[in-house]
Amino acid sequence: MPLTSGFYYAKFRGWGIDWGVIRYKAAFDLQGNRLASYHTDIHTYIPPEAIEISEEDQNLYATNDYIRDMTTGKPVEKPAYVPTTEDKIIAIRRQRDKLLTESDWTDTLSAKSRLGDDLYNA
Repeated sequence: MPLTSGFYYAKFRGWGIDWGVIRYKAAFDLQGNRLASYHTDIHTYIPPEAIEISEEDQNLYATNDYIRDMTTGKPVEKPAYVPTTEDKIIAIRRQRDKLLTESDWTDTLSAKSRLGDDLYNA
């Protein structure tokens, strides 16, 4: 919808928004990850836990490369992801399942369970 039509044009051009001062608010989780951002002149509902941030901070958070330092309140680069032991085990199991599916080993096991052990103990 073009900005010059109807409601949107009236909202941005006729309601006296001061474009020189853009105010943002953002909601963060306990680790400092941005959950949502709000523009105070556009959004009608802003949760009470949202914190006012500068336009520069908003631009950094929008890249998804920054999180909020919960002690200083400033954006810091996201730390590199380090997989946990559980993540590594899940990856190994996925690889194992993929290899088993591609091999004839699972066919042999299913035949063994259908025919009994006698066929393979000869």
